[in-house]
Amino acid sequence: DMQADFLRWAGFQVVGVFGRGEDMSPREVEDAIRLGREHGVGLVIDNLQSGKQAGIAIAREIGAAQVTLSNFPGGLEGTETWAKAIERNVDLLIATIGR
Repeated sequence: DMQADFLRWAGFQVVGVFGRGEDMSPREVEDAIRLGREHGVGLVIDNLQSGKQAGIAIAREIGAAQVTLSNFPGGLEGTETWAKAIERNVDLLIATIGR
């Protein structure tokens, strides 16, 4: 849910959000998987600072690609400014979509 606004801004259709994996109940994970299947989701996006295990599991279950973005500068290599962090997130999205 930490990346939803950025993704909408970037032109993505966000069909659902999920939080930190350790905070999700088995029912919430099942709901996310069901929602992903119903909408034919092709990309599951995690937030680095929230962990990526839930997104990896959801993506695997629905046969989608998965990518982890960061919502702070310095979270990923070469992202010491906000501009570089946003640019890196965009690059990661493009690379993942291109697979």
